[in-house]
Amino acid sequence: MRCFSFLALAGVLLLSGCGGDSSGGRHSTGHFYFFANDAPGDVRNWEMWRTDGTMDGTHRIREGSGPSGANSTYMVYRTRRGAFFVADDGVHGQELWYTDGTDAGTRLTRDIHPDGDARIEYPKTMNDVLYFSAESPDSGIELWRSDGSTPGTYPLLDLAPGECSSWPRPLGVVGKWMYFRATAGCGGRTSLWRTDGTATGTEEVFDGSPMTPVATVPGRLFFSVSTERGRELWVTEGTPQSTHPVTVAGETQPVLNGLDLWAVGNTVYFVAYGRDEGRELYRTDASGRVAYRVSDIHAGPGNAHPRSLISIGQQVFFLADDAQGTGLWRTDGTEVGTLRLLLPGDLEADVFLGIGSLRDKLLFITRQGEGQALWMSDGTPAGSSRLRADLALHDMASLTPLNGLVLFRASDGVHGRERWRTDGTDEGTFMLADTCPGPCDGSPL
Repeated sequence: MRCFSFLALAGVLLLSGCGGDSSGGRHSTGHFYFFANDAPGDVRNWEMWRTDGTMDGTHRIREGSGPSGANSTYMVYRTRRGAFFVADDGVHGQELWYTDGTDAGTRLTRDIHPDGDARIEYPKTMNDVLYFSAESPDSGIELWRSDGSTPGTYPLLDLAPGECSSWPRPLGVVGKWMYFRATAGCGGRTSLWRTDGTATGTEEVFDGSPMTPVATVPGRLFFSVSTERGRELWVTEGTPQSTHPVTVAGETQPVLNGLDLWAVGNTVYFVAYGRDEGRELYRTDASGRVAYRVSDIHAGPGNAHPRSLISIGQQVFFLADDAQGTGLWRTDGTEVGTLRLLLPGDLEADVFLGIGSLRDKLLFITRQGEGQALWMSDGTPAGSSRLRADLALHDMASLTPLNGLVLFRASDGVHGRERWRTDGTDEGTFMLADTCPGPCDGSPL
């Protein structure tokens, strides 16, 4: 079963596995689209909703607009002009739809696979056009593009003509270029490509085996490559001559570990493993010439497992393990500027589950016994306060910034799992809509 969850905010993709809303970079204005169900267990009742973070601005767009069937995907992706989503209307199978946020403005873009599901995956937008992988009976699985109209929804090019598929996967956008991985021809090697949105403007960049994750900085794409040594970090400016591995300073050459790359301004952070250093946090600048270990957080060969990295201004916050356990850390990219801020015990909690941000403050979730708690914090015990002690949070991945607020999923003991919002105060933390009235879960995804 393929199960991805795609949600969108102001044209920035929020991608996670089943049931999540996590993301990398996010914009802070616009609308948030989500699916809800007023009759859990009945796949026919999935409906699309839209919110601007207020109760008056939260409404259902269309009944029966959601996915249907055991193999459904959940995808909403917004551009400046509207939003794309995948749905099955009971006639066409799972296909790409478009909405301008109204019932009348919601339509099927094109019946890509008349005899079945289009298997739409890996969407990315560039200049208000959606690029994605889709299957059609004529060309197999290839790269498509759509501007939301029927004439503007078509395959970009058939890299593997005939019965073969190129299995494309859009990766990231740098300037006017959208990078993707694909296989040209039958049984060919997977390589890195880029396109300006036209067939003639599509070219191969790197004849290797590019893998996710990726990160983008102005003018460059960072990606991983599987080599005989393991997974290594590479960088490209879009030409074969500019594509090269990132060298790590030091006597050993750690390899990438995990599935995380983070771009903060012109700096890229990543987790790498070295035999003598364990799993630690590294950084490189936009040139990608040399990478440096930020700090030996878990001294010696112990593993720090850096994760959940976010940035507020020039400061980077993340979770990591040292000899005292998992704590909240801060770094400016230097060893002397890397320090632990909090341990769970400082807040009488058992463990940190993840972190986010709200304006210039941290927002994080802890587990205390069987429950989860939502906190606002300046990074000190005295500057940390719990929000709405009556709430039961359901996952850190649902923290989503929107218009100076943060949206999340929670239940309060009266209503089931629904979409909530917070402005960082108890008074400004409330449910946006009871999509499934009463104690049932209207927004389980």
